[in-house]
Formats: sequence, C-alpha cells, structure tokens
Amino acid sequence: HISDLDRLLGPEEVDRPEVPEGVEAYLSRPGFTGKLSRFYDRVFLWNQANGIRVLALAVLLFVGAVGIVVQSWFGPTLGMRPMLKLVFFPEDTSILHIAVNTRPGTSLNQTDDIVRQLSRELRETGLVEVAVGLSGMKLDTTYRPQFSHQFGLVMAEFPIRSERVYDNPNDAIEAIRQKLQQRWLERGVRIEVTGQKDGPPIGAPVTVRVQGSDQEGVDEISRKAYQLLKDESQPGGRLEGVVDLASDRDQQSHALTFIPDEKQMAVHGIDPGQVRTFVAGAFDGIYVGDYLRTDDEIPIRVRFHQEATRDPTSILGLPVARGGDTGVLRFGEIGTVKGTSEPGILRRRHFQRSVNITGNLAPDAVINSDTVSFVIEDVLGDEVRSMSGVSFNYEGEAQSTNRSFETLFVSFWIAVFVIYLILSAQFSSVFYPFVILSNVAFSFTGVVLVMALLALFSDILPSGWVREERSYITVSAFIAVIGLTGIVVNDAIVLMDFIQRRRREGLELDAALRMAGHERMRPILMTTISTIAGLLPMAIGIPHFDVRWSPFATVFVAGLMVATIMTLLVVPVLYRYSYRFHEALKAPEREVDSQS
Repeated sequence: HISDLDRLLGPEEVDRPEVPEGVEAYLSRPGFTGKLSRFYDRVFLWNQANGIRVLALAVLLFVGAVGIVVQSWFGPTLGMRPMLKLVFFPEDTSILHIAVNTRPGTSLNQTDDIVRQLSRELRETGLVEVAVGLSGMKLDTTYRPQFSHQFGLVMAEFPIRSERVYDNPNDAIEAIRQKLQQRWLERGVRIEVTGQKDGPPIGAPVTVRVQGSDQEGVDEISRKAYQLLKDESQPGGRLEGVVDLASDRDQQSHALTFIPDEKQMAVHGIDPGQVRTFVAGAFDGIYVGDYLRTDDEIPIRVRFHQEATRDPTSILGLPVARGGDTGVLRFGEIGTVKGTSEPGILRRRHFQRSVNITGNLAPDAVINSDTVSFVIEDVLGDEVRSMSGVSFNYEGEAQSTNRSFETLFVSFWIAVFVIYLILSAQFSSVFYPFVILSNVAFSFTGVVLVMALLALFSDILPSGWVREERSYITVSAFIAVIGLTGIVVNDAIVLMDFIQRRRREGLELDAALRMAGHERMRPILMTTISTIAGLLPMAIGIPHFDVRWSPFATVFVAGLMVATIMTLLVVPVLYRYSYRFHEALKAPEREVDSQS
C-alpha cells in the first residue's frame, strides 16, 4: 500500500542542505582547520598570481644560503668570523688533560714534585672532582704516550652535571688555563690544558708538519714557522685565538758526547771498539754472563760504581788500560767530553725528517685551521717552494674535517642523482623531477639560514641565552641533512601525484593545483609537526643539553620546517611553470602530427 501511495502522490519533497564540494568543502570547515584552510587558500592564490616574485624570492634565499656556506668556508682565511661554525666532533668533555713540560735536564724526582703541586692547585680551583698525576710521560694529540724525565701528565674528572658550578665544560677549561698556565710558565714549566676528546683521535685543531730530506732545511723552516705562529697568535695578530702552541723543538734534552782523539789512540795502541766498550760499561755496564737459577736466568752486567760516574765528566779520570810504561792510561789522555743539547723527539715519516707543530683553538676564536695554513703559506710559502728538500703538510683535525665533509658531500650528490633517476622513470619526464628535488634546495636553505641565525644570536646576545654549540655544523648534522632529503622529497612526490590525479579527472591546471594543495595540506602539516615534536626536546636540550645531538636535531627541525612551507606554497608554482614549459616543447610535435 505504501508503494501504491507513492505512485499516486509522488515522492515527498524534503529540504536537503547543499553540501559544498571541491575546494569549498575545505574552506567551509568550522573551527581551527577551517581558518587554517582559508588562510592557506589566500596565500596560495597570491603565490599563483605572483609566481615570478615567489620564485625570485626562493632563488634569492637559496643564493644567500650558498653565500653563507662559501663565507664560512673561506672567510676565516681572510680573518673573517665564519657565519656557520663547522666542527668535526663537538666535545661534551668530562675528563681534563694537563700535559706538563719542564726544562731540559729536569730529573724525574723534580718533575714528580711539579706534578704533585699542580694536582693540588687544580683541585683547589673547585672546578674538578678528582685529579691523578703521572710523572715521566704524557699523551700527544693522538693519545700516543711520550716518555721523558721532563714530561708529566695530570688527568682530572669534572663533577657530575648536577654538582657543577658551570654549564659548559669549555668555560671551566678556559678558566683553568687562565689561572694556571701563566703562573707555571713564570716558573719555567709549560702546561697544555685540553679536554679529552669523545670522538676518534684526530689530532690537535692546528697541526703543521714540516718534513723533507734536507734535515738542516727542515729544522730551519720549522723554527721559522713556530716563531711565526707564536708572533701571530699574540693579541692583535692574524692568528689570535691559537693557544697551547707546542713543537717537537720544545722538547730538548742535554747530552754528553765523548770524543776520542784518534791520534792519541794510535800512539797508545787503543782500538775504537775498546773505547766504545769502556764508555758503555761506565754507565750502562757490560754483559758478562747469566746467573742461573732453577726457574730463571738473570743477566749479569758489570759497571763502575754509581758514585764514580755521578758526574759524567769524571769519566776523564777513569782508567782505560795500562800504558806503555806500565802506568795507567786514563780516558782524559785519549779523549774529551762535550756537552750538547739535542731534540727530545726525532720523528721520521716516509724515511724523511719530520717536525710537528701543534696548537689548540680558544672557544671564542674567529679563525680556524685554514687560517693557519693561509698565514704560513703567505709568509713562508715562497721560501719553502724554493727548497727542494722541504715541504709543509697540514693534518690533524683540519684534515679529518675536510676529508669527512668531502665524503659526505659526494654521498649527498650521489643520493640526489639516484633519486632523480627514480623520479624520471616514475613520472616519465625529465622536468617534473626537478620540481620535486627543489625541496632539497629548500631544506638546505632552511638549515643554513636557521643555523646562521643561531650562530649570530650566540655571538651578540648575553652569554647563556643561546649556547654556541647549538649552531655547530657537525658530521652528525650533515648526516641529518642527507636523511632530511628523503623526507622532504616524499612530501613533494605525494603532492605532485595528487596534482596529476586531479588533472586526469578533468580539472584545469589551476584548479588541480589548488585542490591538491588543500588535500595534502593537513597530512603534510601533521607529519611535520609530529616529527618536530619528537625532535624538539633533543634540539632544545631537555632534560640536559647534549652538544653531540642537539645540532643534529636542530638541523632536522630547521630543514623540515622550511621545506614543508615551501612544499605547500612554492612547489605548486614551480609545477605550474614546468607544465607550461613542457607543453611549449610538445607544441611543435603536435603540429607535425596534425599536418601528417
């Protein structure tokens, strides 16, 4: 009966509200999402209407970012403060090393007294928790031990974070350096205050190696280079900020040379081997046999009594052999003793004489290791090139940093090239992949600009407001840039896929761009916000700031934030112009097909 009634009376008319479709469905949403969609739509339409201006601004920002990188790389060689701070492995130091270098000829007992007193003074500063001293050795910049009576080493541990009276360990190291270094230098003791590195042993920030086959030339050039670095590192010099300069030439030892008189030896019938045996036996003893035990063999050496050789010159009065008149022939009759000063360290590299000059950089130093090489080449370059047997090598942290960044840079471009090949096959075009890869440039721009601003704020704002370490471009930060490439490219791929879908559905180009932008806006923003929210505590330093991971997170956040904005606002503009360019190239082909 109900169906019959419907046929007689017709269907009942019911008022149904019109449901907005397309872009209007997003613009009519209530609440915050509706306001965000309407704001995005206004900015989107303005960008489409002013595409040339938008692209010019994007290119200008990218060129500015490239300029900042170039200035940071080459500026320090010209005495300019770098806008970006490139650091190989930032250190969150917890252990302090103080290398002790006393005067040549200092006995081991005297060095031990100095190390003990230095350890006490270090603990009295209140900046370290415990200090341990070693006498007779120290560690070089690659943690290899060096042994000598004039060397000492003090290792100290900083308190745990909650008990420290400072926030940055570098500030404590600088305070210790200023408090103790000059005081001990006045006593003739040179100390080097450094923090133990957390990363691999890559050497000192400043490492200059002079080497060659011409030993005299190597010694002369190393002396001039060392003096040049000392002079230029003074306040007002081109290398102000270089501290803890040290050279192999600093480590000298006193030596006594026994010079036989060959003429007198011939007169008395003394063989040179007999003289060598006499000198060696006087001080080290002569092996005469073994004392056999049931479980071991003990070598026996015969030497003069220690009292007889306590003064090395007393060897002149010791008997060597019987004379021709049955008298006693003493060493003073056939030889002399000469005191000399010799290098404490003799290095050879690739069978050539080598002298190392090392130094550290103060935390507030404007220069870097490239500045040091520039100054040395400027002053001594021509002289070194004119000497066939001498050359310079710049190693240590500078070499490791350059090598690592070059490797990562090559890896970055390989990744971009592989992504381009995959996108070209996916979209069957050589132009559209460049639109997607523009997001890589946008993320690079965001990273450089944000890190440069952080570096600027750390310099101009009061100390403690913005930590300097937050603006470091480290190896891990560069790895973050490479990882960021995949994320930002993925957002652009999905957006372009939605644009092409709407085109296949019959929408005009401008309508397809607008519709795809609204469809992908909220998913892209949610992905970005959730990623940033996960990385933000690490970037800010909650609960504790980590100098190794904070730059990594900051780079990720900065690049992702800028690339997301560019994806939603600039990528559609780039697609619009690339589509027109693509169609313009196909127009002649279509005309030929129509004529045929």
